[in-house]
Amino acid sequence: MAFFLFHAFYEEWQAGTGLAGRYLVPTLPLLVMSVARSSPQGVLFRASLVCSFLWGMLAGLLPALVQDRSPWGVVAHVVDKLFP
Repeated sequence: MAFFLFHAFYEEWQAGTGLAGRYLVPTLPLLVMSVARSSPQGVLFRASLVCSFLWGMLAGLLPALVQDRSPWGVVAHVVDKLFP
């Protein structure tokens, strides 16, 4: 919430969808403290954490494959290329 409030009060922000990461750096201590105090548990949290990690690894290794595609879109694209 603090990250978006920071952008909302930033005078030169044009309200676009691309939020620059350099403006997130000053808010990192606040975000780290808020996450450190929580203790998420459960299967859904772990599954979303693993999915986010795998999606990030795939996007880092093959950015052209995941650009403008959902996870299911990536699977469909790979299947179409392997089995034409």
